[in-house]
Amino acid sequence: MIKYYKAKLSTHIADNKFKYLISIISLLAGLSIGIANASKAETSAVSYIDTFYSSYIIGGASSSSVFFKSVLLNLRTFGIIWLSGWFVWLVPLNFLEVGAKGYGIGYTYTFLILNEHLKGLAFSLITLLLQNIIIIPSIVIYSVIQLNFAIKFDRVYKSQALYKERKRLIIGNMIILAVILIPILMCGYIEGFITPFLLKFMA
Repeated sequence: MIKYYKAKLSTHIADNKFKYLISIISLLAGLSIGIANASKAETSAVSYIDTFYSSYIIGGASSSSVFFKSVLLNLRTFGIIWLSGWFVWLVPLNFLEVGAKGYGIGYTYTFLILNEHLKGLAFSLITLLLQNIIIIPSIVIYSVIQLNFAIKFDRVYKSQALYKERKRLIIGNMIILAVILIPILMCGYIEGFITPFLLKFMA
């Protein structure tokens, strides 16, 4: 079963190399802008780490509230990418959202490391690395899937003769959207339950 899905994914990537290139360029462009802006940020800004510590350790933030906040933020990202697939003229939103994710990652990592040095590096690795390893590939893959959907759906949605094809595309799109909930929930669990536990060793 695993080999089957790995083969399907490999075929999908091979068939969509140019689209993946566009999505990855969007991510890297956002990442670069985020790094550049973080480098110019004022060092006197309130420390993100101290705020995070206060929230988790001193303030005792609820793990469930952090979980739901993480899920909602990622749902917003995937929701915009999902929306971009229904109309060709919304496709730029797809790549803008991928770029926005890259910007957030670049800015956050750079700001933490520049202002908190080793502590910032350790903090970013604990709080951000694991979930980004899961969510970034998911966003890039889903970005390409929705781009393909936008192209195919635009060809059939006005044609009554292609009703069955349109229905098949919509059902397939909804199934993929449901599957996307898995990495979203995984990242929420990591941020809400695993990250606070690991942070206690840094306190």
